[in-house]
Amino acid sequence: MHDLIVLIQDHWGVILIAVVGAFKATVDLVANSLPAPVATATQGYIFWFKFVNNASLNFNRAKNLARVEDSPNFIPAAEAYMQQKLRDQQGGR
Repeated sequence: MHDLIVLIQDHWGVILIAVVGAFKATVDLVANSLPAPVATATQGYIFWFKFVNNASLNFNRAKNLARVEDSPNFIPAAEAYMQQKLRDQQGGR
């Protein structure tokens, strides 16, 4: 036990860097596992999403919440747009 204490005292800087690195990796893992908020997300989820991403120093992901692709109606809207474009092209011939 005494040897362990001496080891920690002699190498406290390396141990501190390892602990901080492990903590940062854990926060990054949590932040990256959160799906981006959609249009129907609650304000509480949006707050925690921003908080966790800012804590992991992932500022771009925390600020860029206006993603059209994450909207629940993106796919139907894109399909309707493409169908309208196809009708316009066929009708113009």
